[in-house]
Amino acid sequence: MSSHHNRPVRKIRRTPAVTLSAVACALLLSCAWRPVFAANAEIVMLLGKGERRAEPTTAPWQPASVNQKLNEGEFVRTLSDSQMAIVMPDRTQIRLNQNTQLQVKAIPEASSLSQSLLQMSFGRAWSQARPQTTVASGGTTDARRQRVVIQTPTATLGIRGTDWEVEVGPDGKTQLVVLSGVVEMSNAMGSVDVGRGEAAVAEAGKAPVKLVLVNPQDRVQWVSSWRPQPRRWSGADAQRLGAPVAKIESGDYSGAAAQLRPLASQDAAAAVLLADLLLYQGEAASARAVLAAHAKDGTGDSRAVVLLAHAMARDNQLAQGQALLATALTRSPGNVDLLVAQGDLAILDGDDQRARAAYSQVIAAQPANPDAWYGIGLIESERENVKAARAALGQAQQLQPGSSKVAAELAATETFAGNLAAGRQMLQEVMAREPDNYQALTALGLNKLKSGQPAQALEDFLKAGSIEPHYSRAWLYSGITFYQLDERERAVQAFRKASELDEHDPMPYLYGSVVEGDALEYGAAIVSAQQAQQRMPFLKSLNQAANNQKGSANLGSALANFGMEEWAGYYATQSYSPYWGGSHLFLADRYTGKFNKNSELMSGYLTEPTVFGASNRNSSLVASPGNYGKVDVLLDRTDWNQAAAIGTINGLRVEPVPLAYFLSADLATADARNDDSTARGRNFTLGLGMKPQYDIGLFGFVTNTRLDAQLRT
Repeated sequence: MSSHHNRPVRKIRRTPAVTLSAVACALLLSCAWRPVFAANAEIVMLLGKGERRAEPTTAPWQPASVNQKLNEGEFVRTLSDSQMAIVMPDRTQIRLNQNTQLQVKAIPEASSLSQSLLQMSFGRAWSQARPQTTVASGGTTDARRQRVVIQTPTATLGIRGTDWEVEVGPDGKTQLVVLSGVVEMSNAMGSVDVGRGEAAVAEAGKAPVKLVLVNPQDRVQWVSSWRPQPRRWSGADAQRLGAPVAKIESGDYSGAAAQLRPLASQDAAAAVLLADLLLYQGEAASARAVLAAHAKDGTGDSRAVVLLAHAMARDNQLAQGQALLATALTRSPGNVDLLVAQGDLAILDGDDQRARAAYSQVIAAQPANPDAWYGIGLIESERENVKAARAALGQAQQLQPGSSKVAAELAATETFAGNLAAGRQMLQEVMAREPDNYQALTALGLNKLKSGQPAQALEDFLKAGSIEPHYSRAWLYSGITFYQLDERERAVQAFRKASELDEHDPMPYLYGSVVEGDALEYGAAIVSAQQAQQRMPFLKSLNQAANNQKGSANLGSALANFGMEEWAGYYATQSYSPYWGGSHLFLADRYTGKFNKNSELMSGYLTEPTVFGASNRNSSLVASPGNYGKVDVLLDRTDWNQAAAIGTINGLRVEPVPLAYFLSADLATADARNDDSTARGRNFTLGLGMKPQYDIGLFGFVTNTRLDAQLRT
């Protein structure tokens, strides 16, 4: 018998055991289904009267309505005191002011790289284009590609930008204002490139020339969701001013304004009604001038003070509006209208404490005030305090059963909480009676986004943005949608716009940091994380930010990826929230002690049990359904011949309740090349997580490990 067989044999066997451990999430294997818009433009908003007709131009005009589709060659026009919003299949948003005519000459498919061609005969229009990003042959974005072309009697506008306004006079004179991006304005005489904050004009027989404008944003103040509310502002004077009130309610704004102008200098109620119309028409400066004499720096008519404060806020003078209300409240500390306005402006300023105090004071004086209950509900909804939001918004709904804004926010609350079916049903009811409600459209888009329908969600966000371009929530979630549709450039643009509209909100920067981290742009990710960190005192909620088992949405991730562990820990500590899984899961990777690590892991899984279903390839930014898989194979030949295969599958379902799963199988074998030592091992891991309701999290994590080895010594 050889000496080889005389060596003592040491046998090692581990019997199956149950252990808690963290595992890496799987890479995305499944391909996302990305439907496109239908090849029709759609009317998404109509105020007053609008008409449409097909070619030829001798065809009769027919009444237009919301949700109508427009085919190639069709004309639309708005009449006096009317506005219309249209969304094109290539994501171009168009808003027509009164007395405007437009022809849709060419409509490309949403996925096509061809141009949208529009012809504007007269009137005034605002537009915003967010087509799919085109890439040149060198792999860079083709910034000069004109995806939208607008023809007027005196110019052709080649759109390479994002946000612009054009006005065509009766003589064909065309004036262009560009708010962002670049537009080429040309005719037979010449051309000019008009950039951000610039303007140009084209006349018959003359080359286009640039103009200098002060405050170009003032040109598009008419593009908003502001609606005249004559009953609200007239109050006890509604009967006395019955004639102009009736004209406003019938849509005859010009006739009402003609009756109100002679009265406005002496009659505060008439001045408020007139200013309300002027704000709708985008003439904020004129509205403020009408109101100033009656507001008297906060010491005059309370209705004039409230409306003037709102006008200042819409004119980017929020601090002045708040100061005006503060002065008025020193003279009338219990005035309900002033307190509600103070709460409204405080919400715009991100000051939830001041807003809550103002609304609470109103409720103490008038328990049946629906505006105050809605304000409290909005604060709680944005912070995802679901129980409190349901109670406050439910009270507002009882006091004002027909309020679409209350129903839309309540549906948004249910969507935030993961009750997608209930939220969807509520939103469908709102949309049935008010199809151009931008808050409901945004909530519906979020509902679809969380249901795994990003392309359909984007349609809703684009519609909402056409109706109210200054609604930051729509911009924020449209950025997430663009990212899920693999359009990173559009996502970054949307996050940038959301941060401009709500300068205190850290979430656009947090999402931007995650996007940049996914692209391995760690320097930019750190800058975004710094911006988010500065705004964390204004944070509303982190609950919608999707995580994986490493807490990748944490602000410290950008610094950790860059190797700056101490700074990463500092950022994670400064932004720590005991109710957010991203805080616990990120810190668990930083701790060395098993007790602290496992404590944080346990807390993370309890607060966010659906992290089992996340992908580690690219973040979805918000939790969305999906199934993922990964197979790793290792072969190594040194003193040992080693082989290992690791397969993982995981995923997330969101209905009827969020449910995540994770399954991993690890098989390994090793044989010594110099003797007959061997090792065989296997490890199976199963993780399940579920949130049966917003405040309950359940998870289970089981590992079954077996190792058999024979080692010769």
